[in-house]
Formats: sequence, C-alpha cells, structure tokens
Amino acid sequence: MSVFQQQSSSPPGSQVDVAAEMRRGHVGIEDTDRTLLGLFREHLARRAGDAPLRIFDICSGSGFFIRRLSRELPEAGAHELWAHEDDPDVLPLLQARLRDSQIRIHAGSFGDWHQPIDVLLTWGSFHHMPRSYLAHARTLLRPGGLILLADEFCPEHLSPSMVERVRSATAIHIANGYVLTSDAELAAYTQTGALPALAVEMERARQQVLWKWYRHVVDVMMERECLNAALYELRTTRDDLDTAFGSEHKLSPTIGERELALLGFDLVSRHVPVREATPARDSFFVYVYRAK
Repeated sequence: MSVFQQQSSSPPGSQVDVAAEMRRGHVGIEDTDRTLLGLFREHLARRAGDAPLRIFDICSGSGFFIRRLSRELPEAGAHELWAHEDDPDVLPLLQARLRDSQIRIHAGSFGDWHQPIDVLLTWGSFHHMPRSYLAHARTLLRPGGLILLADEFCPEHLSPSMVERVRSATAIHIANGYVLTSDAELAAYTQTGALPALAVEMERARQQVLWKWYRHVVDVMMERECLNAALYELRTTRDDLDTAFGSEHKLSPTIGERELALLGFDLVSRHVPVREATPARDSFFVYVYRAK
C-alpha cells in the first residue's frame, strides 16, 4: 500500500495531505527536498543555454516534489517535466495535484517508457522498486544525462566483514530479502534454498537497526503532532521488518552504492541532507550518478 493512498475507513479528519505531513513530521524528508532543489538549481543553471531538458520523476506518488520543483524553481518551467505513477489508487491524487500545472503525466509502466531522458529523479523509490528500473533508465539517458537518487536507507549496520563482502560483490541479488553477492550464491539458493551465513547475519542486523530507526522516526512524528504520518510509518515498519516483503525493503547505503556501480553508473556526488545527529544522518542520502 502506498503512503499516498487514502483510506475509506479512516476516522474523520484523517484525510490529510500525507506527503505534506510527512515533510512536517519526518526527520529527513524536508531536508532531502531542499537538497534536491539545490541540486536542480545548480544543474539548470549549468544547462541554461541548452535546449529544454526532459526531467522525469519516477514513482511520483501524489506529485508533491515535482510540483514543488515547478513552483520554487521558476526556471524549471522552461523544461519538460514528467511525473510518473502506475498505482491506480495513487494516480488520481497525482492528477489532482498537477491539474493546473504544465507537468505531464506518464501513467503506465516505466518499462513502457522509451523516450530519452536528461534527468531521472528517483526520490524514495529505490527501496520499493526492482533494480531493473535503473537498468532501463541507463538505456534512456542522453549523453550528459544524470540520475538524482534520493532515498531513505536502513542506517548503516554492516560490520567490516560485511562491507568487504558487499564491495567485492560481482553481482547483487535480493533473494526473498537476503543479499546475495554473486550469481553462484543465487544459483545455490534457487536450487537448494541455501544461504551464506553472512547473508543471514546481515538481515538480522538490518532488522535490529531498522527497529531502532523506526521507533525514533515515530517518536519524532508524535512529538510534532503528526499522527497520520505516524500511523503510516507504523504500517511501513511492519512491512520493512518482514524479510520477504519486497516492496518495502530498505538496505544499507553501502549495498545501494555497490548496486549502482555494478549497473554501470559513475558516482558524481554524494550528499547527506539531514542536519540531525545519528541515526537520521545515516539514513537519508542523495546521490548524483551518470552512466559510464
């Protein structure tokens, strides 16, 4: 279930703009928005003399950020902005938010999109999506094109031996929630269900750190009187702690970075948007990548 989906059984007064409340109540989302706006401002300034760019926001949800981009950066209006969403329950919210804007909507699968892209924004979708979306994105990027990847990761939980395992991985496969680091490990798991001991340890460590993280997030939301956001976050907690729940699965940033390298992307810059102390500073990251 998307955090943007409205509930018919919700109590009176709970039909709020959850995307807006998340930015007021969450420890990292507003800061990440501001970091992304700054990166877009710099990039559009560098490309000011070029032809209009096609900027594609994958899994836009209710479209809060892409709409904010168009409002707070007037220069973005000179470019072709696209919002993508294929969840039929969320799409009406996106259409309503963008109704009076020039932002276009792609309502189908991202795999069905074949037009070139200059900037792909993936804000909050990395831990929800199969990595095939990034492989597809790589085929669409124009020369000089960028991926801006912002996400909430599981705060770093890998021991030195786990980090070595990930950084030396010849492949990254997520098999029912377990991180496998070679095609051979995946073949063994597929054939016999066997998992490397370190993969099991990594998942246990992830769950322990995530539990502490979500408790912190919900505590902050309650202090800021954002009850609706806290309720959605509690549902997310249950899903993320379930190893095999594929559509909500936050991993270590170290794993994400290795995945992008193996997919053929070069890291341009890495940003830590949150000013709060640990654990928030270990969870939100913004990356700028380009295809090799």
